[in-house]
Amino acid sequence: MRIDAAAGFVSRGRFAYPWLGPAEHMQRDFTSEQLQRILIRNRFDGCLAVPLARASQDLEWLLDLAVTESWIKGVLGISASPGLWDSWQKRGPICGILLRPTEFASVAEAARRGLACDLDVRTGDLHQVLRLAESHPEARLAVTHMARPSFQAEDFRPWAEAMEMLGCRSRVCVKISRLINEAGPGGWKADWYRPWVRHLLNVFGAQRLMYGSDWPQCMQTGTWKESLAAFTQAIGAQPMAARESLLGGTATEFYGLSTTLTSLK
Repeated sequence: MRIDAAAGFVSRGRFAYPWLGPAEHMQRDFTSEQLQRILIRNRFDGCLAVPLARASQDLEWLLDLAVTESWIKGVLGISASPGLWDSWQKRGPICGILLRPTEFASVAEAARRGLACDLDVRTGDLHQVLRLAESHPEARLAVTHMARPSFQAEDFRPWAEAMEMLGCRSRVCVKISRLINEAGPGGWKADWYRPWVRHLLNVFGAQRLMYGSDWPQCMQTGTWKESLAAFTQAIGAQPMAARESLLGGTATEFYGLSTTLTSLK
């Protein structure tokens, strides 16, 4: 089952999205219907939805949407009170919690509830993630966006060494997403990403890595298909089993997603 493990929707009439920026082509809604058509064209079976407005109302909207759109295989929650988590888990297919470093105290509660944790961190936070993994060996932790590396050669070594330490923790995964988001003028080149992605393959293996488009945020500098192309060109030729893990198998197991295939047509 092929899963886009990092996607979201924009409804400007409901919520504010400061990250949309001033670009004219970003001044619109990005709907589930649009993503559904994209996934169909690219032979994906579904997605994991992320609340892009980081508000409880945004999350509740996504959960209601996932109930009616079975191809939305799971929804990531946000840090909140236990009472809200109770409500969300009853409401729809919440499968994990998205946490920033200031919210890491919620990891224990997420683990108790059987929820995975997506950690929105940067390279400088990876030592804190390591301590978190050591303190909570029962928790399932995913480093999102590869910890947002700069993709500059001079920054590779500290990032790579921190990832090697995390690679020793069997319940830590990495989400390869946001590759093209900050490509800037002239577009992206797979050569920028290849050493970083290949290092993750060597350290974690395909069974602990997953792909996410970061749609529609990736639309600031490219398209959903370009995001996928940057990923596939960076990983290079891989055995079929490894590709299937990267493109959905890891996400399905890590988040405990339903393996029931639903026609997107």
